[in-house]
Amino acid sequence: MKEYKARIMIENELKTITYETSENPIEYLWGRYGMDSYIDYIEEVVD
Repeated sequence: MKEYKARIMIENELKTITYETSENPIEYLWGRYGMDSYIDYIEEVVD
């Protein structure tokens, strides 16, 4: 699993979230928040 940080529109507000997934990070966000969600950016968190 990789950890990601993303800025995404949730309830009409841009929010920064962190999450872990082993799948495509964009598809993960689409599955969780819907394909019409605006994604400002996604970056992998590197320790």
